[in-house]
Parts: sequence; structure tokens; C-alpha cells
Amino acid sequence: MWFSCSKTLFSRYGLLFLLLVVLENVAGAQQDERQFLEVCKKLLGVEDPTWKEELDPQAGSNLVPLLRIVRGRYTQGEKVLINATAQAQQVQGVSLTVAKAVPSIFRNNFELSLSVRIGVWQRRRMVYRGVRGKMPPAPSGVDLLLEGDGVYSATTGDLCMLGCAGKGGCKYKLSLKYPLLTTIQHMGVTGELVSLVERTDPFYFDPVSITALAGGPYEYTRNDTVNEVCSHLGADVPEELNLKLWKGEQVCRQPGWTRQPLRVTWNPECVGNDCSPFGSINSTDLKSKEFYMVPGRMRCDGNLVHGEFTLTQNTWIDDPFGDPSILNGHLLTEGVWDPVKGKLCMLGCQYHGSSEDCAIAITVQFPLTLTVTQRATVIGHVTSLRKSTKTDDSYFKTFSFQQFRPWLYGLRSTTVMSEYVYSKIKQAKGLCVPPRNPNARKYPSAGDWHDLELQGLSGPQGLNSFSFSLLTVGSQFRTLGPVHAGNTTDEGDAMVKIGDMLDVSYTVSYPFGELDSRFHLDPQISAEGIYNPATGMLCLIGCRSVDLSINSLTSLEGHKDCQVFFSIQLPPVDAWRSQFSGTVKSLRNPDDPLYFKQESFSGMMFSQTVRTVWRQDLEILISVVMLSLAVIFIFWQLLYSRRYPETLPYISTSMLGLLSLAHMIPLVLNFEALFDKTKTSNALIQSGWPEINEVVVRLTTMSAMLLQLRLLQKAWQSRLVARESGTLSPLIQEQHVLYVVLPLYLLGGIIAVVVHAITGFKPVEKGFLWRVNQRGWWWDLKAYGGLLLDFHLFPQVVANVLWGAKEQAPLAKAFYFGMAVVRSLPHIYDLCRTFRFVPTYSDMYMYANPEWDFYSAAWDIVIPCGTLLLASLIYMQQRWGGRCILPARWRSFFGYEKVPSVGP
Repeated sequence: MWFSCSKTLFSRYGLLFLLLVVLENVAGAQQDERQFLEVCKKLLGVEDPTWKEELDPQAGSNLVPLLRIVRGRYTQGEKVLINATAQAQQVQGVSLTVAKAVPSIFRNNFELSLSVRIGVWQRRRMVYRGVRGKMPPAPSGVDLLLEGDGVYSATTGDLCMLGCAGKGGCKYKLSLKYPLLTTIQHMGVTGELVSLVERTDPFYFDPVSITALAGGPYEYTRNDTVNEVCSHLGADVPEELNLKLWKGEQVCRQPGWTRQPLRVTWNPECVGNDCSPFGSINSTDLKSKEFYMVPGRMRCDGNLVHGEFTLTQNTWIDDPFGDPSILNGHLLTEGVWDPVKGKLCMLGCQYHGSSEDCAIAITVQFPLTLTVTQRATVIGHVTSLRKSTKTDDSYFKTFSFQQFRPWLYGLRSTTVMSEYVYSKIKQAKGLCVPPRNPNARKYPSAGDWHDLELQGLSGPQGLNSFSFSLLTVGSQFRTLGPVHAGNTTDEGDAMVKIGDMLDVSYTVSYPFGELDSRFHLDPQISAEGIYNPATGMLCLIGCRSVDLSINSLTSLEGHKDCQVFFSIQLPPVDAWRSQFSGTVKSLRNPDDPLYFKQESFSGMMFSQTVRTVWRQDLEILISVVMLSLAVIFIFWQLLYSRRYPETLPYISTSMLGLLSLAHMIPLVLNFEALFDKTKTSNALIQSGWPEINEVVVRLTTMSAMLLQLRLLQKAWQSRLVARESGTLSPLIQEQHVLYVVLPLYLLGGIIAVVVHAITGFKPVEKGFLWRVNQRGWWWDLKAYGGLLLDFHLFPQVVANVLWGAKEQAPLAKAFYFGMAVVRSLPHIYDLCRTFRFVPTYSDMYMYANPEWDFYSAAWDIVIPCGTLLLASLIYMQQRWGGRCILPARWRSFFGYEKVPSVGP
């Protein structure tokens, strides 16, 4: 009865409630419509419903992409709307998306449904992963999303929107002005976002100024000026070099240059205020920082071209116009492509909101011939069309930009037929010294590109990484496949087969340790030379960039120092350690400012790098299996204790606590360091665990820790209960075990620190991959802690001796033998690893990390034997009594064992 009555009441009041909600929504919609008409009434104009019949049916759809703003920037007042600034990997800007545009009842007006995003958000960027790796995390952004209706006037280009955003309500008005016809001087979209609430309202903010680039139809207006200017500008590639140029029909189809960073080389005569068209740049930044010109939004209409160039310090740009790292804006450009000369000439206008400066010329050419002094695939110059005067701050001296993307060479060679011309082969042959003791062993034949790929570490402490990236072998550019082509040289030698002396060229990234950085601006060195597959000798002549503002520099070739000689001895292919060694020296006199002392370096072949990655994957698998076995053995012990609960008080809690720490320390204190490989600046491989392995290892480690803590809790609780009930012998005291164990542990720790203080850290294996240990005694204590974990059964052996229990067997055989095997296997694996892999950094080991235990040939034998010996002692104690391992005369020191009396 009551249920029926309540159901009737709910039906009546429920219907009434739904009716009120509907009426409220209708009233709210009518209020928003009235508010919209009030805010944007200036754009509505005269009602004329018939004008829709004159329009193209697709007029609204065609308007959607024209109004879209992909990138824009904003400037806030004192009371800000967005309380955040862009950090690394973030973009600060404005975007506008039109979802729908339909003709309204007002003539030449369109009703819009749109959304605006303003603030700071994550930048989409490409990340080079190396051999292995994962994309580093990017910080989350702070932005505001406005959604609502708007109106656009096709007569004036004005847009008005009433925006709504969460708790702020529909209290945002956006006003934008679009150019009716887009030209090089009229590409700007300007406007502001204002608050419609009172100044005292917490959601109030000062007007936000917005600027962006329009994407409408483009009209070329500077053809005559471009033709006149380009006729007086010289070539980007000197004609005396006689290099082949790309001369395709449309420059927009030229592969691999748009949206790519082009490294800027400032005029050596500029002093900062006349270096850049974007304002003064201090001399420190000119010397120490790299700048890039990035071409974007290039559009071709026949030979006519328009687009933009951006000056930045980032190598990858997602939203140039809204990127805070952009230096004072862009150059909006239009020009002409000359397919006969292979030259792009453009007129650039500097965009600064409402003012423009179009006295800038940009020329670009695309060399197809590469040499040791000319490796750029794109070469261009930026020239001021103003006259040099002291009063004109807009004048700047001509500077150049070039593209250096070695991974594009192979692509270009297959699409536009690039060529490489050698010029240092004779010099390399004259300087190359054959090995003193040649042998008949087989060396890499260069049948595959990876045979000659090199990387390693240099410097006194091995802190500087370097790499030798192969560019060409003979006349063939590096590709992903095997080497098939023969070999040609500039001396006109005949074609030779793989196995003979090979002409090779490299892109070398080598940081010089003792050389003044001002003489070596570019970390990349172009090099070429010879490789002898019969002896494994690689000899290269390198050319490096130098600071041309230094007046005392002499003997430069193409503005580069080509007096650098690399001599490298590659290892035989049957060597179990694919480690090479080499030297680099200067061919200049010691009094020359570009001279540097000879340096030695060593490293791994690419094949060894691949092997290291394979080892890491193997170690991840082993660590997961070992942790899973530990979980099984601990669970087995829990079942055993549940079956024989009377044995729990006789388990040493010191042993259980030690095992708990073994799982807790990596999980709680230092687990992030095992996965965060980005913090190690001198790792050769950008390795990162796949996310699935990371989750599995975390969960397995946590499971082992929780089960171990559960076993510790049960042992402790059972001992307290037994002691309260009087069934536990007074001899069963854990503190007696600690009296014996702790002094021994403390003595061992002191010995480890003293030995380190006397001898220092001296690794058994000497090689380039061992760093000088700078952690001091802390490293020894960590390794000593690993040793204590290996001998985790020692407290249980001591407890069995002190307590003298004979009839109890507190530990399951599977537990103490299984855990002994789990702690011994890392050392057995490390012993095998030393005969299979090259030693590497501790942060590149996924299992049996040398920083967390004592690892060497001796320790890898002693520790497993000691661990298995402790397990065997526990087996004997649980079978014949805790003191059975002691000599007979020593057993009397512990007193007679008490046995229960047997009644008649």
C-alpha cells in the first residue's frame, strides 16, 4: 500500500520536475540567444532572407577552412585569463575551429558554431629514439576551451562570438578581423577576447589581444619587385665549385626541406645589433647558441611561391606562430622559383601585428653534389634590401642558413640522384699507418652498412659520447639495405669490389675535450678517407666548422678546418668483444690557434650495440621470471606455515626482514631510477623499458614484498601469542640472534669502507665503458648491502644454533633452497655475461646490476657457493638439530636441551 502510494507521488512529482527542467532549458536557450543578439548586434546588418538563394550551396562549407586558426598568439593584461606560461615541449597560443557555417537571415552574414582554445598545451613533436627508446613525458597544459555561437560578415571580414566555458558561463566575447583578400602584407587576423562580467567578478579578466595568420585565398602582389631584386642577388652556391643543383619544376615538391630546421650561420662581421632582422642578439648568444630558420606553409602556383620562415632555437616546431621560443615572429614570404638556374628567390615581410617591413630578400638553392667541405642539401641567404646607415635599425648584414640532416641523404639520393665527390683520399692514404703486427684474422667487409657504424665515449672520464655515422661507401649513399655498388674516387680509379680498399665518408659527432669551444662551433664533423677490410684500419680526414670572426685563422677550406685526422682500428669479426679504438689529432703546428693535442677514444660497433639491446631484453625476461619464482617460493612457505603453525615462532624475523627489504628498497626508494634512462647523459643507447614490462616488474616486485611482509607478520604474531601462553621457550629470543649478526654486519661494512679509502674503486675489467667512480663509500655500502641479501639465510642458521630446536622444521625446503637459487642466479648469469657481452654502465643493466652487489669472477663463484652452503646447513639443522653443525665439545656451551617428560 505504501509502495503504491509513493510510486504515485513519484510519478506526479517526477513529471513535474522534468517539466520544470525542460522549461528552464528553453528559458536558458532563449536568454543565451537574446544575449548573443545583444553582444553581436553590430554585425547583423539588414534582414534579407532572400539572399540565401543567390549563394552557392557550398558557400558555408567553403567558409569553414578559411576561418580556421591553427596557430595564433595572445597578449594578456594585468588581470590575466590564463595563469601559466609555456615550458619545454609546450605551445602557448590560440586555435579556432568552426564546426558549422550556414547563411543567416541577415544579408552577407553566416551563423557559426565554433570553439576557441586559448592557453598552454602540449606540443606534438618528433623524438629520435636511437636504437631503443620511448618518448619522454611532456608536461600537461593549462588552457581554456570556449564553445558557442557566432556570426561572420562576408562584407567586412568581422567575426563575433559569444563563448561559454564551464563555471564561467557565457560571459566571453570574441571579436576578430579577417582580411578579405590575403596578400603578403595582409595576412594578419587581429582581435581580442573580453569579459562580459563586472570588474569585481572573480571571473573578470582584462582584454586579451589576439593575432594570427589567415588561411584564405592568396594573391601575389610583389611579382615586379621580386624580379627586380632577384636579378641583383648572387648565387647561394658559388659557381666556381661546379656543383650540380636540383632544378625541378616545382620547388614545393623538392623532398625534405620544408618544416625542417636550417642551421643559421651569422655574418662574422656583425656585432649583434646588425646580425638579425628580428632585433638585436647579444654576442654571447651568437657564440654559444644555435639558431635555425624553419620554412613552413610553402604553397606553389606554378613558379610562384608563398610561405613563411621562422627563426627559432628549437629543432622541431609544431605551431611556429604560437610557439614562445620564436624570436619576435616570422618572415612572410612570396617569390618565384627559377627552374633553369635552380634558385628560389623570395621577398620577405616581417610580421609585427599591424606593421610590416618588406625590405628582406631570401634566396635558396639545393645542391646535389656533396663533398667533405659541402654537406648541406639546402643552402640559402637572408639579405637586407636597405642601405647600411647608422640611423637605420632595420638593416642587418647578410647571413646564411644550411640544412644538415644526414638521414635525408639516402632519401635524396634515390629521388633526385645526389652524388658524392671525394677530395681527401690521397691525403688519407699518406697518413694511414698500417698495423705493426698484421694477422690473418677477418675484419668487417663493409658488405652491410652496419659493419662500419661506430659509437662510443671519449674524454678523461668517458663522459662525452661520440658517433661515426656512415654517409657513403664508394659512390653509393647509405641506405637501409646491403652495399651493392662498387667504388670510385676523384682520382679516376676503376671500379673495385667489396673487399678491396674502400673510399668512405662519414658524419662524425665528436666533442673535443681540451679545445676552446669558440674554434669549434658545430659538433658535427664531415670526414672522408679509406677503409682497408684486410687490416680493419679506418683513416679519415675531418673538416670542422670554426668561428670565422677570429682573424688569426689560416689554411681554411670552404671556411672549415680540414686538418683533423682520425685513425681507427676496428676489431675482427670473430672477436667476442666488438670494441674498437682510435685517435684523433690535429695536422697543424702547435702554435696554430686551431691546434689541439691528440686524443684517444674507444667504443662499440653497431653490431655490439644491437647485442646490448638484445641483452637488455633478455635481462628483463630473466628478472620477471626470477621475481615470479620468488613469489612462488614465498607463497609455498605461507602454505607450509599454515599446515604446521607450530613452526612459525622458530622462523628468524631478522631473515624475513632482510628479504622484505630486498623487495622494498628497489620498489620504494630507487625504482624510478631503474626506468628513467633520460637522466643519464652519457649512455650510449637511449633505452627504455616497454611499458608492459615495466608494469609486470612493478606488480611482481610488489607481490613478492607483500607476501614477504605477510610471512613476517605471521611469524611475529605467532611468537607473541606463544610467549603469552607460555608454550615458547625463553631461549627463543630474536635479540640473541641480533647480538651475533649485527656486529658481524657492522664489521663487514667498516672493512668495505676502509678498503675503498685505501685502494679506491678499481674495476676488474678495464675498458672505455667503465666510468671513474665518484660515489665513494656509498657505492661500497650499496654493494655490501647486496652481499647481505645474498647471505639472507645466515640469521636463520644462527637462530637454529642458539635456540637448539630439534623437533621443529620452520622452513619449507622449497623456500630456503628456492630463495638461495634466486639469489645465486644473478652471479651465475654475470659470470656468463662477462664472456658474452662488453661491460657497460650500471644504468644499462636490467638484471644483476653491478652497483647493487659484489660482481667479479671471484665473487660470482664464492657467493653462490656460500648461499647454497647456508641452505645445506639449514637442511642439516632441521633434520638433526640446530647445533648439529657444531663440534661436539662446543655444544655444551649452550647447555643441555630440555626434552618433555614421558608419563608412565
